[in-house]
Amino acid sequence: MDPEGAVDLLIRDMVGELAQRIPEASEELRAVILAEIPPLRGDLYIEGMLTASIEENVALILHLMQHRIDLDRVEAPVAAVEWARRLAQRDIPTSVLVRAYRLAHARFLSDCLEELGRRTPDVKVLALAGTVFNQRLFSYVDIVSEQVTAAHERERDRWLRQRAVAQLSMVRALLSGSGTDVDEAEAVLDYPLRRDHLGLVVWDGQPGHTAEAVADPQRVVGELARAVGSTAPLFVPRDEQLAWAWIALPAGRTPPRSGLGEVLGRCQVRVAFGEPAHGVAGFGATHRQAQLAHTAATLGGPQRARATWFAEVGPLALMYSDPDAARDWVHSVLGPLAQEGERFARLRETLHAFLVLRGSFTATGERLMLHKNTVQYRVQKAVECLGRPWEEDTANLELALRACDWFGVRMTVAPSRVGPGTTS
Repeated sequence: MDPEGAVDLLIRDMVGELAQRIPEASEELRAVILAEIPPLRGDLYIEGMLTASIEENVALILHLMQHRIDLDRVEAPVAAVEWARRLAQRDIPTSVLVRAYRLAHARFLSDCLEELGRRTPDVKVLALAGTVFNQRLFSYVDIVSEQVTAAHERERDRWLRQRAVAQLSMVRALLSGSGTDVDEAEAVLDYPLRRDHLGLVVWDGQPGHTAEAVADPQRVVGELARAVGSTAPLFVPRDEQLAWAWIALPAGRTPPRSGLGEVLGRCQVRVAFGEPAHGVAGFGATHRQAQLAHTAATLGGPQRARATWFAEVGPLALMYSDPDAARDWVHSVLGPLAQEGERFARLRETLHAFLVLRGSFTATGERLMLHKNTVQYRVQKAVECLGRPWEEDTANLELALRACDWFGVRMTVAPSRVGPGTTS
């Protein structure tokens, strides 16, 4: 018999016998995969689907080998495709699927080569048979693994879209206070609602970024969660540029602003923070605060600041919920001092620092790097614009000055005559 015929007969004989014990061979491959890949263990349904996938793959491989069917027409077994889809639904990554195929390939090839060796003493025929079998097995695994990987990715995309819609719907229900069942909400969101929450609004402050930028805010939220000792934050994209997020805080843990600031210092996104709040009610409260802080951050304040805290800008954000009323109030408090222009801005800046530093000319000069006499002069001119002593109602005065500083021209008016001596 010619070598090619001997090789064909040897392979057919071997696969014909293996076809009689597919369950045993499949169980051996299953044991190898589960031993080497922990994420696949513990879910009886997934393990059962794995068994079905292996059995159908082995049966198809042996059938193709025995009848020399062209591999170009091979389609992955139904059970193999379904197993890949179920892995995607459980957030088990493609890398796990690919590794399972590699492990099964290596073990099945080893067993088959050993079986071929038992069936012939002819070294040349054995070597050629091993080469032919290996090439065909590799081609099969390459084709099928590509098909099941594609099925996994399609299902993952579909599942993520479906889950994102469900999560957004549930978040809206929680924020509306519609009496949503907490257990059901936690299951949909995969997020603990009976904890303290830190609400965030995350956005890309760089114009021109596309949907690809959404991945970066999600990564940043994960890093922020780890910085406060938390895991698995809730991330809800709203559009290409903005997302809502919640971090479940460890019991009794106050978020360290310095640690969060370090994370943001390495990133290209901006974040508005609410204040920590508890339970379902707190879930909504901290989110509303984060939204107000986001509004304040986008309207004014330090240009391109990475972090904005509601605790620092809350009153300003609440003021701007009615811009016209806020502007009227600022003008009623500051009078002519609310005018536009650099000279009035300098007077407001100096008076604000003076109030914050409890009326200390020396400390104000050090803060603004001005001579003490310059501070005194500017405070005097600012008071003249006010038309009353600065000691009267300092709380409202300080808030109005902060509003002018934060919102700029949105809170000021066109210049008018305020009398001589206000040009410093």
